[in-house]
Amino acid sequence: MQACFILVRTALLWCVEQFLLPIRVVLICVEEYLLREVMLAAHREGMTDGEYVFIYPNLLPSENWERLWLDADDSDYNNNIAMQAYKPLVQVR
Repeated sequence: MQACFILVRTALLWCVEQFLLPIRVVLICVEEYLLREVMLAAHREGMTDGEYVFIYPNLLPSENWERLWLDADDSDYNNNIAMQAYKPLVQVR
């Protein structure tokens, strides 16, 4: 399972690097559990400062759809970073 996660994470990071092209609207089509990784990677690349808009078609919203950035198993510090990373995210339901 760890190798699969590393492969998925590497692929996600590559996708986020492609966002650095002159594109300013990004449509994210991943499963909900990967969305946080994508947004954190975009934040690390400096893409959550308002220059980019991320659209996430949340077709099967969970009970926690308003706080998708929250990971109960992570620290408050990391959850705060994730909350900041989610600011340019628009969820379409």
